[in-house]
Amino acid sequence: MIVADLDAATLARMTIRPSPVHEVIGWLRLVAAGDRHPVYGRPGASDRAAFRDPDVALVVDLVAGRAYQPDLLTPVVGSGSVDTAFGEQLDAVAAADPARSATEVAWTYGGRCASTRVRSALDRGDLGRTAARGLAAARRVIGDRWESVIGRLERSTHEAAATAAREGVGAVLGGMHRDVRWTGGELRIAKPYDESVHYRDRELVLSPSVLTWPRLTVQVVHENRGCVVFPAAAFGEDRGRRCGGNGIVELLGGSRAALLRDLDVPRTTTELSVRHSLAMATVSQHLGTLAAAGLLVSSRRGRHVDYRRSARGDLFLT
Repeated sequence: MIVADLDAATLARMTIRPSPVHEVIGWLRLVAAGDRHPVYGRPGASDRAAFRDPDVALVVDLVAGRAYQPDLLTPVVGSGSVDTAFGEQLDAVAAADPARSATEVAWTYGGRCASTRVRSALDRGDLGRTAARGLAAARRVIGDRWESVIGRLERSTHEAAATAAREGVGAVLGGMHRDVRWTGGELRIAKPYDESVHYRDRELVLSPSVLTWPRLTVQVVHENRGCVVFPAAAFGEDRGRRCGGNGIVELLGGSRAALLRDLDVPRTTTELSVRHSLAMATVSQHLGTLAAAGLLVSSRRGRHVDYRRSARGDLFLT
């Protein structure tokens, strides 16, 4: 678990701004995995063809299927329009320090050998410049969808800002994701490792995201600027419907709807029982009902069975 201690000065400096580079990386991850986005559907041939660009392929090598992605690829977004922010982020990527880049690549690959493309770029000392070109090319492939993405990001940003004005910043911090809890002084983020950080008069940026949905990303926790990228608040104006509002609850029942929303990542019956304070037998019964409707898929991992929302389940929540 990441535990971030935030002082009053940090909370006062907190801003809500989309990060366009994260959107591009989210799309690349989705294309590489062959997944279907609940709004934009399954990537087409032109999306997959973009991987033939060696610069795009290098970025994919660094992000596809990775639990950690190099921070050099996703500098914290500055102020201004989304398009202006994208250009500034690309400039920051291109200017990435080669020594720091090598360290982050080592973390990305977890001690294993990096791809030939990545090693060659590191040897040349231009990993940042190559990655910036790859991100720019990948953005062009998103094409007409980009304007729609920007519109959804702007609506979600405005909604989060309105929530902060109405209910306070704690409502935004605690409402970003099921794996995030705000205690009033600490931001506690469920992760498979332990880390404690103390923010003292730092800048913290919260970035709603459409194309990384439903992934939660925490980044740059040791620098002067921190960033949390969270799934866009049910894509702006569609919040109640897409998050499983009253219609979904009435159809499935409250417990089954909550379980379905929670299965954006694989979880076992035991995990779900603990997370939702339900008896294991009750969870098993609900999972059986959801699976029979085609809303879940399961896979065996040793002695455990993991359950995850299916593509049909994703669409059901839309």
